[in-house]
Amino acid sequence: MTPDRPLLVIPAGRASAPRRPPSPRGKQTSPKKGRLVERLGPRFAILEGVLSSRNAELASTAEGFAPEHVVVFETTATNARALVRALQETPELSWLASSDLEGIVPDDDFHDVEKPSKLLTARLFMVMANVQALTQLLSLWKRWSSASRAKLPAEHKAWSAAFSCLRDVRLWGPKDRIQESELRLWWAETKSLGASASVEIELWFRSSSDDRAAAAASVEAAVVAAGGRVEAASVIEPIRYHAILARLPSRKIEGLFDESTVELVRADGIYLFRPTPQHAYPVPSEGTDTSDVESSRPFPPAPVNLDPPTVALLDGLPLERHRALDGWLRVDDPDEWGSDYSAVHRRHGTAMASLLIHGDRNVEGPVLSRSIYVRPILRPRDDLSGSEEAPLGELWIDVLHRAVVQIVGTSNRTGAAPTVRVINLSVGDRYRPFVNEISPLARLIDWLSWKHQILFVVSAGNHLAPLVLETGSESTESRAFRALQREHRHRRLLSPAESINALTVGALHEDGGGPWSRRHVDEVELVSSPGMPSPVSALGRGHRKSVKPELFAPGGRVVHVRHVDSPDTHSVSFDRRRLGPGHRAAAPQRGGVLTHEEYSCGTSNAAALVTRTAMMVIDATESLRRAYSNLDAVPPALLAKCLLVHTSAWGEKARSVLSSSLRTPENESKLRDHLAGFVGYRSLRSERALACTVSRATLVGGGVATLGSCVEHRVPLPGILNAYTGVRRIVITLAWFSPTRSGNRKYRVAALDVVSTQSRGTFAVTGVDVDGIATKRGTLQHTVLEGSSGAVNAYDDAELVLKINAVREVDGDLDESIPYALAVSVEVPESTEIPIYDAIRARLAVRIKAPA
Repeated sequence: MTPDRPLLVIPAGRASAPRRPPSPRGKQTSPKKGRLVERLGPRFAILEGVLSSRNAELASTAEGFAPEHVVVFETTATNARALVRALQETPELSWLASSDLEGIVPDDDFHDVEKPSKLLTARLFMVMANVQALTQLLSLWKRWSSASRAKLPAEHKAWSAAFSCLRDVRLWGPKDRIQESELRLWWAETKSLGASASVEIELWFRSSSDDRAAAAASVEAAVVAAGGRVEAASVIEPIRYHAILARLPSRKIEGLFDESTVELVRADGIYLFRPTPQHAYPVPSEGTDTSDVESSRPFPPAPVNLDPPTVALLDGLPLERHRALDGWLRVDDPDEWGSDYSAVHRRHGTAMASLLIHGDRNVEGPVLSRSIYVRPILRPRDDLSGSEEAPLGELWIDVLHRAVVQIVGTSNRTGAAPTVRVINLSVGDRYRPFVNEISPLARLIDWLSWKHQILFVVSAGNHLAPLVLETGSESTESRAFRALQREHRHRRLLSPAESINALTVGALHEDGGGPWSRRHVDEVELVSSPGMPSPVSALGRGHRKSVKPELFAPGGRVVHVRHVDSPDTHSVSFDRRRLGPGHRAAAPQRGGVLTHEEYSCGTSNAAALVTRTAMMVIDATESLRRAYSNLDAVPPALLAKCLLVHTSAWGEKARSVLSSSLRTPENESKLRDHLAGFVGYRSLRSERALACTVSRATLVGGGVATLGSCVEHRVPLPGILNAYTGVRRIVITLAWFSPTRSGNRKYRVAALDVVSTQSRGTFAVTGVDVDGIATKRGTLQHTVLEGSSGAVNAYDDAELVLKINAVREVDGDLDESIPYALAVSVEVPESTEIPIYDAIRARLAVRIKAPA
C-alpha cells in the first residue's frame, strides 16, 4: 500500500570545488642520533645474531626454497613517509603489510609534544627479508650509526631519514603468531574434547603464486613433522588471504604456547595461529509451546505467488516445514548438509528465518510479499549441547565465500538468487574479538560488498560471561553499565562485525512482550530504562575508532542470575531458563511439533529485525527508482543502508542514564565520542524509513563521486518556518561502500564526507549525539543537527547546501568512482502540525517539474 506521504527525492548533484584535506594533528618528539644508536643498537645486534645462527638454515633447501624472516619496523612518527620510502626503494625487502599498534606508553624519547602523557599509536611495517636483505640492512645500519659519520650510498640514502624515525626493529616471532588470537582461551575449552584438534594457520600473503606455493609447502612439511595433517587450504587474492587448516595432536597445540618445544611455531612463513570459529548465540535450556503463551496467534500462510527474494539468510539450516516458515523459504543446500542435520538441531536458522518473516511474534507485524533465500553455513555440533558451529574440516571463510558466489553468480554462471540485495549474517566468532586487526572474514565481507554492491547486515556479537557489579546506593542499571565499562576490553565486537562496509547491529534490551515477573528469587533484570543497550551486546568501536555498531534494534530482554561474591561485589550471569521475556520465534522441538515457539535474545535477533526492515525499504524505494533517473546510479543496497541508519537518534532518557553512569574525569571532555562505543547512532525506528509525516519530510538521493572530487546537492528548506522558535532538527546521512586494501594500515580506500551549509538564512541548529569527527571514520556518516533557542531565519528560497567530498586514503592504481546514497530529513515536533512535508514537496515540484 502506498503511504500518504511517500519519501521525496533529492535533486541530482553537480560538480563543485573539492575541499582541501586537513593537515595532520599532533607532533612527536624524536631523539637525537646518539640516543637512537644507543636505543636501537641492541635490536640490530639481535638481528645480526639470528643471521649468524641460522645461516645454514637460510641456505636453499632441497626443494630450492630459501626460508625468509619477517622484519617489523616500528615508528611513532606523525609522518612516516621517510620509512615507507626507504622500504619501498629497497627491492631486496618484500613488502607484506602495515598496521597500527595502539596504547603505546610514552617515554623520554617518544611522546607527544603538547600532551606528554598521551598514549601513542605506533605504525608497524612488516617486510620479508632473506639472507641478502638482512645482510644489507645490517650493513646500512652499521654505516649510519658509526662514529665516523660515513654517508650512505646514493641508492640507499633514504635510509638515513628512515633510521632517524625508528622506535623499534625486530623479527616477527612466536609470541606474535599467537597474540590477540584468543588461542589460549580456545584451547582451554577445547583440549578435553579429543587427542587432536584443528587450527587455522594464516600465512604471510605473497604476491607471487610460486612464492605462495613454496611457503605453503614449507609450513605443510612442518605440520606433518609435528604429527599433523592438512585438512584444507585457501587463497583469496583480493583480500590477501592465504591459510591452511591443520589437524594437530593435542600435545603439539599445547606446545605452541612454549615456543621452545614446537618447531612449527617458529616457521617463518606463518603470520598467525588462529582458533577455529565458534558461533556465539544464547541457546535456551527450555522453551514453551505456543499453547502456553497468552494471546497465541495463528501463523499467517505464505502468499501463493511470492516475489523473488531481495534478502538472503546465511545461517544454520531452518526447519522448512515449520508452520511459521512453510512456503516462505527458498533453501539452497548444494553440499547436501540437510541429510544429516537433524530437525531438533535446527534452532538458530529457524529462529532467524522466523524473525525475518514475522518479526517478533509477541506483536503483529506486516506480512511480507517476498520469499527468503537460505543457504546453510553452520552445522550442528556432534554433542547434546544443541549448538551450531562452523563446519569441521573446512575453512569457514571458504564456506562463506562459496555461499555468496552461489548467490550472485560468476561471469560464466547465473547466480542462484541474483535479485538478492541484502545478506543477513547473524553469526559471530567468539574467539575473534576485534582488537586492532580486521579479521579475514570481515575483509572478505568488505570486498564482496564493494564488488557486488550488496549490504551485509551483521550482528555485533554476544558476551555471556558473568559481570561483576559493585555494591552501592546507585541503581542496579547504573552499576551494570559501570561494570560493562570496566570490562570493555573483554566485550569487544566479534568477527566479522568490524567490517567497514557492513551494517553492524547491536541489541537493545527490548521486545514486544508484556510485563515480566520474576520466577526465581535469584533473577535480576539489569536494565530498567527504555531504549537501553542489552547487557549481552558486544561493545564498539570499529576500525580506526569508527562508529560500530552503527545501529541498535530490539534484541529481546535479558534476565540474569545473581551470585553474592563478597560484601563489596556480586556477580550476575546470563540465565538460560528462557521461558521469557524475549523475542518469540519459531523453534524446533523433539517429537516433530511444527508449531513450537521459544523465547530468545541477543544481537542475532536484532540483526534479523534490521534485515527485515531493509527488505521493506528496498520495496518502498523501488517506485522512486523507476520514477527518477538520478537514482539510477544508487544501488538499492546503499539506499537501504542509508535509510536504516537515517532513522536513528539518541533518546533523552538513554542519553541521560548512560551519561551519568559512564562519565569519569578521564572521559569528561570526549563523553559523546565515548558513548558512541555503547550505543552507536542509536536505535532503529523503521516507520521513518518508509514514509514521511505532516511535520517531517525525508528526502533520498545520491550519485557517483570520483575520488579527489566534490559533488554538491541542494535541498529546499521550508520558508514557513521563518521566525519559528521551537525545536527543529535536520538529519543528514551519507552511505557508501569503499574499496579496501588488505595489508595496509589505513585499509579504507575511499573516504567520503558531507559538509552542510544553509543559504538564505539560518535554522540555528548545532550538532548533537555522536561526535562529528567520529562520524567520518567508517563508510556511513550520520549527522544530527538540532536547535531549540533563537528563531529560524528562512527565506522562501532557502536551501540546505550539501557538499560530498571524496578523498583517496590509500595510494594505488585504483581509479573507481564511488556510488553513494544520501538522505536528509527536516522536521519539527508533530504536535506543531506545521506542514513541512507539503512545503518542501511544493518547492521540489517547481525545481524538478516532473519525474524523468
